Amino acid sequence: MSSAWGSAYGTGFSIGNAASVNRGEAMLICNQGTTIQIEFFTGSGTANGYGVAKDNKGNIFKLLL
Repeated sequence: MSSAWGSAYGTGFSIGNAASVNRGEAMLICNQGTTIQIEFFTGSGTANGYGVAKDNKGNIFKLLL
């Protein structure tokens, strides 16, 4: 998913571990065959964050939580 971050947020964007930031992953699967892989970060104790998603058709999405 690292290439998806650059596509969604720009080539100068980088991700890494930071204090008080939680990393998460999810996979969505549709009964018609579409799958979406998600990677996101949220602040500790909040529901706010950001991330990226990529479907099995090659589409990349920017996420705001």
